[in-house]
Amino acid sequence: MKKRKCNRLLTLLLACMLVLSTLAACGAENDTPGSDGQQSDNTQQSGAQQGDGQSGEAEAEGPRMGGVLTIAFPAQLTNIGFPIVGGVQPLWASKPAIEMLGRYDENGQVYGWLAKEILPDPDNLQVVLKLQEGVKYHDGTAFNAQAVCDVWQIFIDNGSASAYFGNIESFQATGEYEVTVKLTDWRSSTVSNLCIECGTMISPTEYNRLGLEGIYTSVVGTGPYVMDSYDIAEGIKYVRNDDYWIEGQPYLDGIDIIFYTEENTGESIFRTGEAQMIFGTSASLTNRLSRDGFEKICNNACISPTMTGIYFASGNEDDPISKLEVRQAFSYALDKQALCDTFAEGIGFVSEQLAVPGSKEYNEAVAGYPYDVEKAKEKLREAGYEEGECVITIYYQPANEDMFVAVKGMLEAAGFQVEGDTRTGDVSRNMYGTTDPWTCCAFFWAPTTVETWHLFFGNPPVVYAIDTIDMEEAGIFECYDKCLTARTAEEQHEAMMELQRLATEEYCLYTPLYDTPALINFSNGTVRDHGMAETWLCEWTPEAIWLSE
Repeated sequence: MKKRKCNRLLTLLLACMLVLSTLAACGAENDTPGSDGQQSDNTQQSGAQQGDGQSGEAEAEGPRMGGVLTIAFPAQLTNIGFPIVGGVQPLWASKPAIEMLGRYDENGQVYGWLAKEILPDPDNLQVVLKLQEGVKYHDGTAFNAQAVCDVWQIFIDNGSASAYFGNIESFQATGEYEVTVKLTDWRSSTVSNLCIECGTMISPTEYNRLGLEGIYTSVVGTGPYVMDSYDIAEGIKYVRNDDYWIEGQPYLDGIDIIFYTEENTGESIFRTGEAQMIFGTSASLTNRLSRDGFEKICNNACISPTMTGIYFASGNEDDPISKLEVRQAFSYALDKQALCDTFAEGIGFVSEQLAVPGSKEYNEAVAGYPYDVEKAKEKLREAGYEEGECVITIYYQPANEDMFVAVKGMLEAAGFQVEGDTRTGDVSRNMYGTTDPWTCCAFFWAPTTVETWHLFFGNPPVVYAIDTIDMEEAGIFECYDKCLTARTAEEQHEAMMELQRLATEEYCLYTPLYDTPALINFSNGTVRDHGMAETWLCEWTPEAIWLSE
């Protein structure tokens, strides 16, 4: 550890973070009522979900029957049939065949899909699901209340649902098409946990026939397309489900997903027309395809971007960073747009808070700390430091040295004296209860959604040294608890807006630098009503998709 040069050594943490991506899901039939998961009288129609904002000319053209959509996909997936494990890619690739109980609307609220009605009752600690009737799995199994309970039990038995069923006391079929869930306590995430995170309705019959390992490559659900073939080295082929439960859909003859491992291979497949779409492009490929006029499919408000930022932590009350004015000076000193332009490879965007502009968590009234060197110097003087007197140490990984050098230069231009620390090992193990001088932690995930804010604002936080301020006295813990236990969307919104204000403006607990999209897809312009990048990261609408000429 380097020797202190001012009152006490201050340690800041610089880390490029990977956001937790929570998975998302699914829309509703035109005559199907639904729920937003927090207000049981909020009914929405599937028409609001079907449509990708294409031109009026394309909409006037109307859906066309036939054709095969081919998608170039940068992975070799081994577990599409059990997509609750494995993250974004298997869940996305399973969508043509495996549907969910609910889907997200454009406001981030859950409404019914396979569960045509979702009836939360916070006062009586229960949720009732009323299911679509007459739906069958591809293997002939009836989709009913018992099937839902069986799927949930499969997820629990395999350890896939433990994080989502913490407040679930029991669930049972209380009718052929009705499931009643009893709760130990109410949480705002209850409906999304049941209908999205654990709402992936695989066939329980197929699972019982094949077991866990066998189900990985047997993709059986209720969806608009049926698995025709699956080769983990080549890809997966789906064909139209002629017995799909929504009359008149799907429109395509099939969907083929071609796997590739080399980017130049995927680019060639797409550019030569072998595929009409390409999934999950890198920054460099994104820039090339954008330059050449291909249709970019990305919406920062719903795709859980990866945030890069600097988080303040200190184990000592008299460390400089324990002074609000020092944290504010630090934030004003950084030219975030310049950092974004330099290090985000042309696809990033700046956000001054732990949320993405346009998302339900974003507070438009929070301005943050836009770049202002003179104001940074003023704040340092308010804290009692003249130029060069405030010595700070920034922790960074060696891979981020170029960014550290850029940040260091900006801070020193504002009057800070900056040292770097690249110690390795499990820094976060020292985040609580350790002695001076190293009481801090390193952040690798930037929480940008209310469900993942527990990393930062939970009591206690998972990855945060609370000694910078008294988080309980500041009302941070109480405010976040309100975000998690709100009974309506309005109550949750109010709590989220207040938490952003407290954490950003009143206490300046962090300095977000920039975000980069977690998922960017491209189309050749012929793919219509795909539903991608409209509601959330993993969502698209295979039942509604069609190809124009």
